[in-house]
Amino acid sequence: MHRSLQSDPRYQSARLGGEDIFAGPIRGHLWKGDQQVSSDRDRQKFLILPGFTEFCEKYAHVAQKIVSQGDDCLIIDWPGQGRSGHLGTTPLMVHCDSFADHIRALQNLLGKAGWQRQKFHIVAHSMGGHLALLAASRLNRNVQTMVLSAPMILPRPRPSFAIRLLGLVLGALGQNRKYSPFTKVPSISDLQHFTDDNLLTTDVAGYLWQTHWFFEAPELRRYGASVGWVREAYRSSSRYAANPSFLGDIKIPILILMAEKEQVVSNSKIAFAAKFLPQSDLVTIKQAKHELFNETLEIDANVWDHIFRFWQRNI
Repeated sequence: MHRSLQSDPRYQSARLGGEDIFAGPIRGHLWKGDQQVSSDRDRQKFLILPGFTEFCEKYAHVAQKIVSQGDDCLIIDWPGQGRSGHLGTTPLMVHCDSFADHIRALQNLLGKAGWQRQKFHIVAHSMGGHLALLAASRLNRNVQTMVLSAPMILPRPRPSFAIRLLGLVLGALGQNRKYSPFTKVPSISDLQHFTDDNLLTTDVAGYLWQTHWFFEAPELRRYGASVGWVREAYRSSSRYAANPSFLGDIKIPILILMAEKEQVVSNSKIAFAAKFLPQSDLVTIKQAKHELFNETLEIDANVWDHIFRFWQRNI
């Protein structure tokens, strides 16, 4: 482990402490909290929904905070990510035909974990935030609260109409399972060097946490989206995540954390969506980039302070 990770208390012992469960090809990790931990509230269940290209192991330090409270935690490897296989023309590519497949996979995993009739809370990041909104609409009797970290209401600002038109053209040419144009896949050695202009985090250890796993378990690595994935992201944004009518029906408490220095998803669309979610609180995390769970210790403390205060108000 890199010395920056070894010296950071969040990552020193951050390993998944539960067991993997599989619903068909979909892998999840179920980590049950310590029943001996005293609490002034009932034992809760928390569902972690990772972002684009991510995997359960990356959220070990987040899950650790949850189970240390005595609560249970379930994490999913989305279809085509982590140990849930791959769906593109190469093992590194992330592909999907429809996010509906992700929601079905999640429902199957909830059934496997015995959570299909249980109440639970969602913690979601980036693409996971987008999918959390879709899941909340489908599973509104199950979901009690949501924390959305830098949710992908829409990918980073681009001419949306042009992207969708290009996707339609490439799809008609049979390119759905190919990389989006101009995608260049970096080597692992390229990724392991922190630079100040990276899009993800201002923290060296937080940056290295993901690449650490690429060396520890190379099969977890994914990079880049297929044409089909990009088409679906923009279609789903228009139809659901950025649709006031859809958002207005999600009547559960939601904390939305937005990074001040965001360069991966659209902050303007996050703010737009927050206006139409009936019970949402929008908080801008100063000085932070996209990876709010992998930022500096100071920013991390701020993020968790907002989260714990939100849970204290709503659980």
